[in-house]
Amino acid sequence: MKKSSVVAALTGFVLIVAVWLASGQVVSPPTISWNGNLATIEWTELLADPKAAKDETPFVVLTGPYIGWLTPTEVTIGWEVIAEARVTESPYASLPAKYPDDKIQFRSVRLIDLKPDTLYRYQLKARNYQSKIISFRTFPAPDATSFKFAMVGDTQRGEVPASAAIESKLFADILAWNPTLLVHLGDMLGTGRGDGLNGRKAWFRTLARNRETRGSIFMAPTAGNHCWLGSGHGWYADYFAGVKGPRSLVRDGSQPPFYYSFDVGNVHFVSLCTESAKLAAKKNVADDKFNGLPFSYNEQLAWLDNDLKRTQAAWKVIFFHKPFHTAGGYPAPDDFRKEFGAVCDKHGVQLLLAGHDHSYQKTKRIKNADRTLSDTGSVQVVSGGGDINQFNAVKNPPAWNVLHKKINHYVQVEVSAENLRFTAVDVKGQIFDAWKLPLKGQPVSLPVREVEEK
Repeated sequence: MKKSSVVAALTGFVLIVAVWLASGQVVSPPTISWNGNLATIEWTELLADPKAAKDETPFVVLTGPYIGWLTPTEVTIGWEVIAEARVTESPYASLPAKYPDDKIQFRSVRLIDLKPDTLYRYQLKARNYQSKIISFRTFPAPDATSFKFAMVGDTQRGEVPASAAIESKLFADILAWNPTLLVHLGDMLGTGRGDGLNGRKAWFRTLARNRETRGSIFMAPTAGNHCWLGSGHGWYADYFAGVKGPRSLVRDGSQPPFYYSFDVGNVHFVSLCTESAKLAAKKNVADDKFNGLPFSYNEQLAWLDNDLKRTQAAWKVIFFHKPFHTAGGYPAPDDFRKEFGAVCDKHGVQLLLAGHDHSYQKTKRIKNADRTLSDTGSVQVVSGGGDINQFNAVKNPPAWNVLHKKINHYVQVEVSAENLRFTAVDVKGQIFDAWKLPLKGQPVSLPVREVEEK
């Protein structure tokens, strides 16, 4: 009997494991050993710095380890390796501008047949490298009716110390709250595209700041305009390639990490890409793979309709970057709002989550296509609170807007069978808004101690 089979028989776990290059090629199977709920993952790292001393780890784990994908019964753990024994505090500053791409690679391990809503721990080991022991909890079972998730958006200006400090504090507070899931509403950095080493620097700097949180909590991403800003290689697709697990197993027509869906308990989550365009310079590009994206506007629209048609979940939550509705100055294109919003109306989507407009906002319950009041429509929350630069509301806010607040924050959401309960928390840890959303009917404000804006 193979060692992995013995482990499976003794612990009750069945493991499917491999280490992949970015291309998907298997390098070598790791050794997985279990001690109670602790999985020790040992792998043979092929990247090495020829200048490393004998007693020195000849590589650096740049990003990760992180939870790249999670379900009630499986987890994908990923990390990024560079063939350097040391990197400076300002990442890559000492490396040549034409540093070879093949000396920075992604690794990934997938473990299956885990138990729902169960605490596990893991540790990576290779040569004389070892990570900290990190804990995570699997998603609850499909019939679960209660769990909690958090949302944050626009943590993008990390090169500015004050903004980086806000981002780090928000992620630390989210980790301390310990949600089942973290939804990131886009714009994790200033410029997300570019060729070679310079094109990916900001991704490492950004993901280093939320390393501890992502190590324990699955962060479901959506592509912001800054995540896809620039020209050349689009690193967003690389850094979140593990969403939905191995590509060979994604058979629902989605295009992760750009648009995809997943279930947590009684909630169906859908991520959309608002960088997909119908019109460009007055030309219809709805059937084109526009702006370097691997899909067209119409493909995403048709997929959303089919995806929502299939789900039986009680709650439907859709998240994306550019808001359908905003009392600020940064909405999604109107055709995107009307056409994707009409699909949401058709299938009874209760909640929309967005970023982009750097503020905290919420709407009444409305139909998305025409913004008429409806007890069976959608409520939209804008949570663009991760950046130091906060935007003003318009002078005469629309009637469907309930609140617009310039404030650095994240939002806690507690799910139950009957309600979603929202608690908006500022960077000082103070609650400034609380309310609940029933399955049908308008949102209900809850009493909280208000805090003053700076």
